[in-house]
Amino acid sequence: MREFHVISTGRQSPEQVVEIVRTIAPYVDVFHLREKQLTARDLYTLGQTLLLEADLPPHKLAINDRLDVAIALGAGTVHLAGHSLSPDIVRSNAPGIRIGVSVHSLGEATAAEAAGADYLLFGHVFPSGSKPGLTPRGTEALRRVAEACTIPVLALGGITSTVLPDIIEAGAMGAAVLSAVMDAAQPAEISKQLYTILRQGVINDENI
Repeated sequence: MREFHVISTGRQSPEQVVEIVRTIAPYVDVFHLREKQLTARDLYTLGQTLLLEADLPPHKLAINDRLDVAIALGAGTVHLAGHSLSPDIVRSNAPGIRIGVSVHSLGEATAAEAAGADYLLFGHVFPSGSKPGLTPRGTEALRRVAEACTIPVLALGGITSTVLPDIIEAGAMGAAVLSAVMDAAQPAEISKQLYTILRQGVINDENI
């Protein structure tokens, strides 16, 4: 089953994050709390608030980079970057947690899978406002990664309803977005649209 992930941007206040997550929770498979500016204590507090007040179940919560906070919250997923602990180290310390890894090349993808990752975020696939001036990797690079890996590969970067059929055709098992939802005037509507298209694998009149 294809998955839809939403990642926090670090630009919203904690109160805004909670309110957005409350509205999108039914339409996301995983919400990533990626707030690099927060201390571990503040990140834990925000994560706890999402679980208690935003109707986000623990299995839908991912904590980026901070395994300690993910374990403390009972989050279903920890998502790792290139500078994070290796997936095999995470697995040895938290055997029950799902492990995602952000990758940007075929080599990084196969290494992350070999180290024990459960899924990969590959990007950026399309032009993205969060990566200004950087050339997107495109759907052919996504295809090569998806074909080389046995674990799910999700596309990241410039994801819209228009391009979802392209990433599905390239073998992606889902997509992740940041500003497309977090900065949207109506985040629940955008989330529902993208979530529905990923589930159905097609665009129909109701999705547009």
